[in-house]
Amino acid sequence: LIKQLKIKTEVVNSAKFKIKKEKTDRLIAICKEVGADRYLSGDGARDYLEIEKFKKANIEVIFQRFKHPIYNQLYGEFEPYMSVIDLLFNCGSRSLDIIRNHREIQINHR
Repeated sequence: LIKQLKIKTEVVNSAKFKIKKEKTDRLIAICKEVGADRYLSGDGARDYLEIEKFKKANIEVIFQRFKHPIYNQLYGEFEPYMSVIDLLFNCGSRSLDIIRNHREIQINHR
């Protein structure tokens, strides 16, 4: 999927780092391991991420709220919240632009 969407960001399996911490502490440790100073999270994590811990670690938390796009279907009615594969099959090379144009970003200041 990454190749089809032409996403150039490196993807790393966090198991590679053998970090024994849990929850927010684990995320912070992974960020430090890869040299990140920002953490991009889904909007639903607001209820459980410990933002103060990120601030103390000098890691900026950015929340993304995804607004599901409505796009043309080759067959039948549009059905929201299907896999990105549905988007790829119906929209092809325009898929990544559709994804990027349907997100809201909110930055929590350090």
